[in-house]
Amino acid sequence: MVEYVFRRRTGAVVAAGLTAAALMLAATPAARAETPAAGADVAGKTVYVLPLSWLRYGEGLLSKPYTFTRNALEVKGRGKCSAAACPINVGGIDVFARRSRIDLVKPATGTVVSYRTLRRGDEGDDVKAAQNALIKAGSKITADGKYGRGTEAAVRDFQRKNSLGVDGAIGPQTRAKLLG
Repeated sequence: MVEYVFRRRTGAVVAAGLTAAALMLAATPAARAETPAAGADVAGKTVYVLPLSWLRYGEGLLSKPYTFTRNALEVKGRGKCSAAACPINVGGIDVFARRSRIDLVKPATGTVVSYRTLRRGDEGDDVKAAQNALIKAGSKITADGKYGRGTEAAVRDFQRKNSLGVDGAIGPQTRAKLLG
């Protein structure tokens, strides 16, 4: 863990030998292509919540927090953004994310975690991420981004080994066990 030292007189920040300029770059999120404007309707649109974001049950900063993101999340919008937050749905839960932490275009870097249930026939980056997690867990499959017969068999095997309901789909419980 990097320790930060704040010096009140100079306003300088020192962290494990990093310069203030390097810290500013590290603290600034990667350039976003398109943050929704206040009043923008994101209902039904795919949006991306940036890593290290708080998701809350209400729009305000003092509302009860739901979760803290580790990775970029691919989620569905569910209404109009206010000046501060946008309503989104994460794994069936209606929450709010800071408008400044949402991107309408998929981030170029970082792992994007999708909360859709993955089944045979699905394709995409979230399938590839799940396949990579299965490979790390010992499955002998190829991470090609296509949820085929081999991936389904690997998921069933993973579910059996981890005492989960065996259905061959990656839902919330299987995802939690794969990522945990």
